[in-house]
Amino acid sequence: MSIHKIVQNVNTGGSLGILTRLSSPEQVEAYQSYRKERYRLQEIASGVLGDRRLAGCCKSVISLQQQVDILRNAESGKCRYNGLMLCGSVWQCPVCAARITLQRKQELLTADLSGYHTGLLTFTISHGQHDTLTSLLADLSSMRNKLKSGKAWKQFRDNNAFTGAITTTEITHGGNGWHVHYHMLMIFEALPNFEQLETHFYDRWSALAGKHGRYTSEAHGVDFRECEKLDYLTKWSTHSELVYGDRKDARNGNISIWEMLRRIGEGDRQHEKHFREYARCFKGKKQLVWGRGLKKLLSVGEEVPADQAVIELLMSLSREDWQLILKHGKRAKILELAEEAGVSGVSAYFAFLSSFTSTNKIASDLYK
Repeated sequence: MSIHKIVQNVNTGGSLGILTRLSSPEQVEAYQSYRKERYRLQEIASGVLGDRRLAGCCKSVISLQQQVDILRNAESGKCRYNGLMLCGSVWQCPVCAARITLQRKQELLTADLSGYHTGLLTFTISHGQHDTLTSLLADLSSMRNKLKSGKAWKQFRDNNAFTGAITTTEITHGGNGWHVHYHMLMIFEALPNFEQLETHFYDRWSALAGKHGRYTSEAHGVDFRECEKLDYLTKWSTHSELVYGDRKDARNGNISIWEMLRRIGEGDRQHEKHFREYARCFKGKKQLVWGRGLKKLLSVGEEVPADQAVIELLMSLSREDWQLILKHGKRAKILELAEEAGVSGVSAYFAFLSSFTSTNKIASDLYK
C-alpha cells in the first residue's frame, strides 16, 4: 500500500485555520458526527438530483493530482482531505455549504461596525400549498427591489442616516408549502427609531404585496429590531448550515432544507420533488449579498485576524487507496482514524478494508 507519512508544514493558513480547538472528548465526538452527517446528506442530495458535479464533490481526484492528501491542523487536531474536486454549491451540497458559510462568517466578522448602529429587518409574505417556489421568489425579489428604490426609499435613507445592508435568504417547507424570509442587517450612522421604522416598512411592504396579488400580515410580515453583528450571525446559523448534535427543525412545523434531506434518507420520498424544485430555483444565487460599496466602507477583509495554525501533511493516499475508501463509503471514518490514531490507525484500517472482496462490502457511513 502506498500510504506514507510526511510531516511538514504545507500551509500556515487556509480553511483549517478558522476551526477552533476541540477541548473535550464530547466536542470531538460532536464534530466528527457533524462531519459524517454532512457526507451522508451529500450522498442523499446527489442521489436525488443526479448532478454529476455534486456526485463528484469531495470524491473525484483533481486531474493533475496523483494522490489525495490528508492534512491536519496542528492546533485543533482536525483533519481534512486535499486534492479533491469541490462543487462549490452552497445551496445543494451540505459539505460545501458548511465550508463556504464559515468563510462568509469570517468575512462578516472583519466588518468594522464601530460607530454604527445596526438593526435586523425580516420580511416575508403569506403563502400556501398552491404557491410554487419559483413564483414566490419572483414576487419577493420584485417586492424587495421596489422597496429599495424610488422616492420613499431615498427619503428613508436621508432621514435615517442609512448606510447600507447585508441580506440573506431563509427558506423552509411545511404544511403551507414553501416559506421564504429575507433577513437584512441594516446599518445606520445614527440610532434609528426601530418601532417607527417597523411601521414604515410594514406599510410599504403590505402595499407592494397587494400590487403583486399577495398578502402579508401585520403580526408576521415584517419585523425590525435592534441587532448586533454577532446576533445576526447567530440568526444566520439557524438556517444556513448544519449544526452540531441533534437535528434542527424550523418553527411552526416547518423543516429546513437539510432536514428535508434527512427525511428523504429515512425513506420519506415525498420531499424529493421539493428538494429538486429548491435546487433548481436557488442554483447560481448568492448566499450573502452586500450593499454596493459596503465592503470597502467597512474595511471588510482588510484586518483578517492572524492565523498561526500550522497545517501538517499527515499522509498521502494513492488513487487506488482512495477508490477503496469510496467503494466502502468510508470518507468520514478515515478522517476520524487520522485524528484519533494517526497514520498507524489509518494503515490498520486499510488492511481491514482490503480483506473484503468486491461482492462483500462492509456497511457504508451513509447507512451506519
